[in-house]
Amino acid sequence: MSDLFLRLLRNELTIMLSNRAVIFWSLVFPVFLLTVMLFAFGSKGGLGNVPIEIVDHDHSPASARYIDTVPLVFSSGDVTITERRLSDDQAKAPTAASNVRVEVPKGFGQAAPDQPARVVVSYSFGAPIAVRTVAHAIGNFSMVFDTTRTRPNRVVDVAYTNAGGKNVEISYAQYILTGVLVMVMMSTGIMTTSVALAALRETQTIKVYACMPLPRTVFLASFLAARAIIAIASAVALLLAGHFLYGVPFKATPAGISEAALLIVLGTTMFLALGLALGARTSSIGGATMIGNLVYFPLMFLGDLTIPLKDFPTLAGKALSILPVHGVVSALRECLFTGSPPEADLMKIIVIFGWTALFFAVSIRLFRWSQPAS
Repeated sequence: MSDLFLRLLRNELTIMLSNRAVIFWSLVFPVFLLTVMLFAFGSKGGLGNVPIEIVDHDHSPASARYIDTVPLVFSSGDVTITERRLSDDQAKAPTAASNVRVEVPKGFGQAAPDQPARVVVSYSFGAPIAVRTVAHAIGNFSMVFDTTRTRPNRVVDVAYTNAGGKNVEISYAQYILTGVLVMVMMSTGIMTTSVALAALRETQTIKVYACMPLPRTVFLASFLAARAIIAIASAVALLLAGHFLYGVPFKATPAGISEAALLIVLGTTMFLALGLALGARTSSIGGATMIGNLVYFPLMFLGDLTIPLKDFPTLAGKALSILPVHGVVSALRECLFTGSPPEADLMKIIVIFGWTALFFAVSIRLFRWSQPAS
């Protein structure tokens, strides 16, 4: 039985690797897409706007003028900000890692060259570049701000504090690299699998397999294993291209790298099972392509691959986080770029196992050798 499986696997790989379209969509296009996204938005670009929290401990005309002037620093529109003014009591709560907090000290209005006021700018030192850019732009503005309008000397100092702690956010390049990585897994798992099965039925080739003394499980295992090898090879190639061609940094520990490898295998298997379920009874290439697109594109845009879920309304973001694709991509980002321990993603891995089991159960239940009777 193992010899039969290996023969079928070799046959499937030979067919796939001899197809230029498979090579292009699996190996060339993902790197091309990553290149376009990074050139379009910058390899270190930020995501969304940057919330600014402003705390006025002085409540003087000078501090009010300073606070009113801060938004003008970003009037060019290169970075968008959302300003929020906090009371002294609200300022006791720690700032979020994605925010920039500016604290104007008491005595700001009476600052002098021999007694400069110290503005505190708090942000996560590991935040995306948009957050860091906003923080340092405010710092630079603060140091040239004239509290007396006479500009005799610099009367404001700036202290930068790290508000991020362990909650380190990832850069745009890291975000889009993992997004494209999961898109590669989805493309091979959902589109290639369902369309290939439909092609076997449409060309009647599947009848040849049906006439052989071939268990259905052996056929499906070899069919899926060949595509898993292609998908995993594509994923590894994309990660290497992202790191060595575009300098995308990894912060993974050895345990994190092992977890990433496991997630790539599990994610690929889950999408293969989904593709198998979609193509279990589809009888035409056109039908399989339509069904695959109806699943693929919503997952691509709503699964946190290209559009951050934090940009959606809160309830919508929570609802979309249950999609199977979100667990894979979020766990990959955590283990590759934040250095989080593997046990932190244990629940996500269990959920991926659950989705995979469900898709395989549906596939086995629906799969038929012959074309459904009309």
